[in-house]
Amino acid sequence: MPRPLSTALLRSANEIDGGSAWCFLAELSIQGLEATPLRYTTNNSTVTFWGVEFLPLRQLRIDRLEENSSDLMVQHQVVVENVSREVSALTDVYWFAVNEPFWQISIWQIDAFQPNEMPLTQRDIYEVVAIKLDLVSATFDLLPGGRTTTRLVPGRTFNASSGFSHIPRR
Repeated sequence: MPRPLSTALLRSANEIDGGSAWCFLAELSIQGLEATPLRYTTNNSTVTFWGVEFLPLRQLRIDRLEENSSDLMVQHQVVVENVSREVSALTDVYWFAVNEPFWQISIWQIDAFQPNEMPLTQRDIYEVVAIKLDLVSATFDLLPGGRTTTRLVPGRTFNASSGFSHIPRR
């Protein structure tokens, strides 16, 4: 007997470009930038997550986020294809022109049809350690919680979202 689908998944399956019910939300905070953090989603439309709007950015691609089973330093990458002038200007002013830039990215993986089911505090925090920029794309190299071999920036990383929030991770 086939498993019944929820109405949200049925609606997604019946659309021509329904996309996935799962998406990433990314919030970029830049030290020295007076404006509110930049908030983007990999979803096709705007996502309101606990009253905060995340704008769709179709060119945003986030590598899968995974638990590290060994003690190796894990680096993730976020790629923005077809770079806009906004991304170029931000990197020119707040990354390349600054001696020690501090960019922090918070990432949530949510169900786009039920975004508020994920607690606002259940995010993975990364520090941007390198940016590769060309005329077509920008690649951001990320370290979990800002950990490096020489310093430790406080940050919450990889909290369990399955109801066991006090299990120590990494």
